Amino acid sequence: MFEKIKHYWKYGLVLLATILLVISYVLMPQQEELSQPSVSSSETEKINNQTVKAEKTDTQISSTLYVDVKGAVQKPGVYQVPKDGRIQDVIQMAGGFSEEADVTAINLATKLQDEMLVVVPKIGEVPSSTNSHIDPITESESAKIDLNSATAADLQEVPGIGEAKAAAIISYREEKGLFQSVNDLQNVSGIGEKTAQKLTEYVFVSEY
Repeated sequence: MFEKIKHYWKYGLVLLATILLVISYVLMPQQEELSQPSVSSSETEKINNQTVKAEKTDTQISSTLYVDVKGAVQKPGVYQVPKDGRIQDVIQMAGGFSEEADVTAINLATKLQDEMLVVVPKIGEVPSSTNSHIDPITESESAKIDLNSATAADLQEVPGIGEAKAAAIISYREEKGLFQSVNDLQNVSGIGEKTAQKLTEYVFVSEY
């Protein structure tokens, strides 16, 4: 009788040990999951905000240019300008031309590029060869009259243009807008094709 009880007791211990192993195996993954730190919603939001800020910063950097302005300006230095800016914009940022600046040596309508160097020469100086990406006005153009900015008095200095034609050119510009080419003079009252061709030696059209 005692031997049977001892026999069953051994089987009971083995069964109990097996049950305990199974229970510990089932509970162990859950304990590991609980022990791992969880990311709170506030931390997740913070990470998302940082990502958005970084994307905005990259966009802002790509939409701006850095231009170095030297020479005859009020405040030489490096300026951050919009991607679609022109030399006129960065000159204004630099405080404008100084009194001794040769304003005819720089094409203000030129589009800016990143890392561009703009050197404004003084009157009497030769424009610097270090200017990067600048399309200076040629000597022939600097001696001509700009149809898009000339006053009536300026136009009357051109051979073949008197007071009446100067007034007609100004009137056309105010009504129709800026001239796109010198050939547009043919559309001005009192100026024909032959006259317009002759005037090409004395006038030009700037880009604005």
